[in-house]
Amino acid sequence: MYNPDGTIEFCSRRDTQVKIRGLRVELSEVEYRIRESLEGICQVAVDISTSDGGSRLVSYLCFTEETRSSTSSENSMDDILMPITVEVRPLLAAMVGKLRVSIPNYMIPTLFIVCRYMPSITSTKLDRTALRQVASLLTQDQISMYSLSDDNKRPPETDMERKFQSLWASILSIPADSIGRDDSFLQIGGDSISAIHLVSTARAEGLVISVKDVFDDSRLLAIAAKAVFSGKAEGRDNQIAPFSLLPPPTRDAIVMQAAEQCGIAQSAIDDAYPATSIQEGLMALSVKQRGSYVAKYVYRLASQVDIGRFKAAWMKTVELCGALRTRIILFDDSSIQVLLKDPASWEATDKETLSSLVRSDRGLQMSYGTPLCWYATVQEADTSYFVWSAHHAIYDGWTIRLILSTLESIYRNVEPSPLQAYNAFVKYTLSLDHDAATNFWANELQGSKRASFP
Repeated sequence: MYNPDGTIEFCSRRDTQVKIRGLRVELSEVEYRIRESLEGICQVAVDISTSDGGSRLVSYLCFTEETRSSTSSENSMDDILMPITVEVRPLLAAMVGKLRVSIPNYMIPTLFIVCRYMPSITSTKLDRTALRQVASLLTQDQISMYSLSDDNKRPPETDMERKFQSLWASILSIPADSIGRDDSFLQIGGDSISAIHLVSTARAEGLVISVKDVFDDSRLLAIAAKAVFSGKAEGRDNQIAPFSLLPPPTRDAIVMQAAEQCGIAQSAIDDAYPATSIQEGLMALSVKQRGSYVAKYVYRLASQVDIGRFKAAWMKTVELCGALRTRIILFDDSSIQVLLKDPASWEATDKETLSSLVRSDRGLQMSYGTPLCWYATVQEADTSYFVWSAHHAIYDGWTIRLILSTLESIYRNVEPSPLQAYNAFVKYTLSLDHDAATNFWANELQGSKRASFP
């Protein structure tokens, strides 16, 4: 809407398009398909519900035309909910079967909440906020019922099934005894992000499973059957020799060029290996637009934090997290990441204030051959601050949690969780059949109309 001064204030989308797990979903399309597939339905609403386990699509179903004002004090959220009866359950099961034919799986809700009436703001406007609140207050038993899980759950039968039952419970923040061997990880709250978490957590326990395995058949019994017990975390003991991922004919030339571009001695380089395509893209874009794809974080340290101990813990964290010691160079139009043996030093801030440091471009000018991680502490009155800048080519929202968790563990003298070296992922990408992938997408997109980007 337009403000009196001529500025425009963004309120919300006019349509009902949302994004869930990185995929756009038109809620009205899902609602239309449900009306088309569910016998006797009068009112339908579909929305996103977010919890500790992730985001999921939820459908709210009403077999009457009744609506009630959600502002009425006579109404409680418990009044809205109806149990799924033996008459309604087969109707819902049939509807899900039809939805699987008409729309992609990611557009099919995982919860089907049956309502006595629909809450409304006005006589014609649905109160989606009230519905989201209903979903957020569901008990685990209610979630199980509305996800159409079998009431007569079969408990895990093997040690592997019991192990994955425990992992699911931890990742999805639900009671372990609520998970049966026929339950689907994706149906009871899991998504692509939590599937990645499951795989990494399982590997830390010595259980090898892939994200593809989870999506191929997400039932507990199926995942447990595919898992392999290795007795050790995958890849932890299979160290990759330094520089072994570089092409042998140009290995020495790359190391020499890396030392020159970084302004260091060759002996200061711990390892070097190709950058991934996303790293190449981020670096190229940040060179075109200086300072882009670089984040600066400011953390206020509690008064009881020992600054000397904190700095030592951070340097140990940089030592353990090789990405924080990584630079990227160009060699014959290819990007190479260079892992240095020693971390960069703390930046001097004696003549800086927090305000000037935040406003300045210190720690933001990152390019080929320069450090991609910058850090300093600054003191103002009785408060200390930790200022950290990093290029997105060396970290993301997932790894920042690992970095900070490692820092906290070291500061508290707790053994940090083992971290996987990034060169293991690079080795994996190099082993992929890129020709097969190119051929697949060429055939898949043959004859399609290409959109211009941006």
